[in-house]
Amino acid sequence: MTKAILFVYLGVLLSCVAPLTNAGEWQLTRQVNLETVYTDNLFLTIAPSTQQKQQDAFIVSLTPGIVLTGKGKNAELDLAYSTQYLRYSTADIDPQLYHHLQANSHFELVAEHLFLDAHTSAGQSQINTQAISGADASSPTGNVQNVYMYSISPSYKSRLKQWLELSLQFETNGVIYTDGDQLAKDDMSPVNQLAPTKDSHANRGSLELGSGPILNDAAIGLQLETEKQNTDNSQFNSANLLYGQQLNTHWRYDSLIGYEDNDYATSDVTDETHGLEWETSTTWMPSSRTSLKVGVNGHYFGIAPLLEWEHQQQRSNWTASFVRTLTTTHNEQLKSKAFQFTNGLGEQMTPNTSDPNFLSSNQLQTSDNQVFVANNFNTSYALQSGRNLFDIALNYSVRASTSDQQESKTWRGSLTWTRRLNTKTALNLALDWDQISETNSFTESTTNVLNNETSDRTTRHAEIGFVRQLTRHTGVGLSYGLRKDTEYTENRIMLGLQSQWDR
Repeated sequence: MTKAILFVYLGVLLSCVAPLTNAGEWQLTRQVNLETVYTDNLFLTIAPSTQQKQQDAFIVSLTPGIVLTGKGKNAELDLAYSTQYLRYSTADIDPQLYHHLQANSHFELVAEHLFLDAHTSAGQSQINTQAISGADASSPTGNVQNVYMYSISPSYKSRLKQWLELSLQFETNGVIYTDGDQLAKDDMSPVNQLAPTKDSHANRGSLELGSGPILNDAAIGLQLETEKQNTDNSQFNSANLLYGQQLNTHWRYDSLIGYEDNDYATSDVTDETHGLEWETSTTWMPSSRTSLKVGVNGHYFGIAPLLEWEHQQQRSNWTASFVRTLTTTHNEQLKSKAFQFTNGLGEQMTPNTSDPNFLSSNQLQTSDNQVFVANNFNTSYALQSGRNLFDIALNYSVRASTSDQQESKTWRGSLTWTRRLNTKTALNLALDWDQISETNSFTESTTNVLNNETSDRTTRHAEIGFVRQLTRHTGVGLSYGLRKDTEYTENRIMLGLQSQWDR
């Protein structure tokens, strides 16, 4: 049994056993999905291509999975796991086996004082974001690697009567990569422009001292944070004074000022990696379901606005945010999740274990852990109206590396619409748009002239289909998908049979 499979099953074991012993209520859902896919461009061949013609094929996918959720007095658990077996009609491709896991658990070890949070993820991601890749791991392009992530975080909280509140937290986490597709090692694969992504691990610690309820509507505090990533020995340290004031029932003011002292590779030895840190913001809360936070934060790498918006109604939810931060490819990858346990309305849901998320992030194209300044804007809107459910999301990000003159800009948009035609039949429509632009700047050694090298990739995807409930536990789905990339076009027809049992 490989190291990767051992990691997956260890994550399942650790996440399941402890919470269920004390869970007051828990639910186990078993799923099996059998799907046949016809594609007219199996290898996503560039058209027109003189080296390789487009090849059509059938892909048979068998995916058994489980979803386990538990909630008790001292423990909470959300877990989804599946094994996907892929077999291709062409003899040139060996069968593939992929694992997908998302486990989130929270333990209260000592009442109101000692806590433990643990997260485990397993799935697939792209090796090269600028190379050809499908929407999931079923396209044998060689541009796929397995990703395994873990995070273990104990924390301690205490209060000294009404005067002082103490919070201590430690976290150890890691991202492990292994080859997911044998074609990635073959000379015929055009994606090996980068070495396999390196594993990365990090440790974090934080301490926060805050005033207790004695100050009524005001709060002051001291916050210390430190982080070290072992791949490149990057270190991030900060110390801040915090102040907050609840002005009235609808308005709140928050601020911080402090110093950050970091140590990481830069493109110029004269570039600063430390300096003053500050933030000021105002939050408007007209109701318990609506909040708007606007502000400005400043670092040694620049000043930027801050935005957080959330408006929730009974059948709709709208969120938006903008933030500028200093982050790493390691931390960005940790944010990705194989499965989601809530929908766009914020309601608890049972994920479909045969449809995992691709664990790719908007990180810069690199095989090493890099530090970069990230500007992120995200907004999403979900609406349930009668038999219709709409979900719209938009993301724009700009990332600039600190160690070289590399910049990445990403636009992502998605629209999903589900309409229930009757009690047993639903119609689904999904539209996705993805545009990535990467710029590398370099100086010619002979002319000493700065040149820019830009690569762009735009991918559009549309899918329409229906799902029909046959029996209490079994349903059938038929859909058609069109994926149009800067370099290729693929049509897919998918027929699937899924069974689900709850206990």
